[in-house]
Amino acid sequence: MKLEIGEEIIIPIKPEHHFKNTGVLCKIKEIHSSTVYVSKFNEINNTFNKHLVRIDKFFLEKHKDKLKREMT
Repeated sequence: MKLEIGEEIIIPIKPEHHFKNTGVLCKIKEIHSSTVYVSKFNEINNTFNKHLVRIDKFFLEKHKDKLKREMT
């Protein structure tokens, strides 16, 4: 799946998220050749953090594809 800047997606960050099929709401900020930088949603302030987190691009594309298959 193609990733787009500004797209919001739930990403499993911690191992517990993978086991429980949960995650953190994130917004894609930058896309590079092998990595994607996202900002996590802060539930306390109800905004996205300014600090960017690096995620593997291949993992994120695979995860997005998995989410799309589960929706249908």
